[in-house]
Amino acid sequence: MLDQDILKQYCSYLKNIKYKGIVQNIKLEHCTDIDDNNLCEGDHHIILRLIRIRKSQRNKGFGSIILGDVINLADNNNVRLILYASEKYGSDIIRLYKFYEKHGFVLIKNDLDKKMIHYPNMNVHLNKFNVQLNDSIVQLPIVQLHNSILQEKK
Repeated sequence: MLDQDILKQYCSYLKNIKYKGIVQNIKLEHCTDIDDNNLCEGDHHIILRLIRIRKSQRNKGFGSIILGDVINLADNNNVRLILYASEKYGSDIIRLYKFYEKHGFVLIKNDLDKKMIHYPNMNVHLNKFNVQLNDSIVQLPIVQLHNSILQEKK
């Protein structure tokens, strides 16, 4: 089970070992609280607070690679990854939206905090159910949206 200590160790690993000299800073936060989007109590998620690449290493694809590692961590633990797009560090907000959308994040409409969410395993869970056709049982895949996506559309 993920917790803040594991995320802190993971950030340290990314910054000081795997991407040493590339990552200037990375911050992830483990949360289990309820927020404005009706997340269930005790529902675990990760907040991506910051990925900062050293200036000499920018525009070389490292941001995408490192974000991919963080997404894989969230997917492997079946938790949402939440971030708040910000111009705080001089980034163009439209460019940020496009970057994160390219990586599967969804912008939450009407959210003044510019919240974006990446749902585990590319926004869908693949389930199978059995269907009786004549004398044979066939397994059919059904794509079911994560419960959180359905809640946000209400």
